[in-house]
Formats: sequence, structure tokens, C-alpha cells
Amino acid sequence: MEDSKTSRIELQEESPSKETKKEIWLAKAVIKKDGKYLLLFRAPGHIYEDLWDFPGGRIKHGETPEEAVTREVNEETSLTIDPGKQISTTTHEDMKYILNYTFFKPKDSKGEITLSGDHTKSGWFTKEEIKNLEIHSSISTYFGW
Repeated sequence: MEDSKTSRIELQEESPSKETKKEIWLAKAVIKKDGKYLLLFRAPGHIYEDLWDFPGGRIKHGETPEEAVTREVNEETSLTIDPGKQISTTTHEDMKYILNYTFFKPKDSKGEITLSGDHTKSGWFTKEEIKNLEIHSSISTYFGW
């Protein structure tokens, strides 16, 4: 991928096939304050329900990863962020999907957390505390667990 500031995600239509896993591009914000990471708990009825996850989500067609993480964090938490530095990109494959993650370390976040209907709670956790939670693959992939 080119410099993410200028590149746009080009999504391809997937042909319906049981052998083909849907490929999804996601932008995640690794927001850390006082040695703790901000995590959101996914609501029942949503994909990957009842798991803790980093804020962020799908990159829409024509959007840069920076635009996506800024939009998604605001939609999910009402926080306004400067996406800051792209930390890494990685891929995780589960039973249904191929998940392509782009992680960001925001420079700043402003506002108070107000959750959308996609999440039921938020919390700040140390890396050690996170090891004892039911977590989404974005977290385990990020930490290399």
C-alpha cells in the first residue's frame, strides 16, 4: 500500500462462494492513557458480540485509513481524535473473514465518551488486565498473542 495519507482503499466485490472468505479492511485506534488502553465491549446482536475491542472499524470505499479511524472512533465513542501515526498493518484470518488491520496511535483525543448502540460499555485496561478479558482478534493481533 502507498502512503496511507494519499491512498484510498479500493474494495473489490466478492463472488459468493462457500470457499471464499470475505475480506474486510479495518482501521483501529490504540488509545493509551496513563498506561491503560481504551477498549469497547461489543453489544449483543452485532458481529463479534460480547468481546472487548479497540475503537475503530471498517474502511469504506474511497476512504483513507486515517479518515476511517477518525470517523469510526467518533461514531463509536463521540471522541474527536487526530489519528496520529500509523503503527502497523497486519492480517488475521478467522472462520469467516480475512481481517486486514491498520492500527493508529492517536496524538490526541477530545471529548467525553458516549457510546453508540454498537457497544455496551467502555473501560481502560493495562496490558496485563487485557490478557484476562474476552477479546476480539484485533487486540490479540496487535499484541502478538
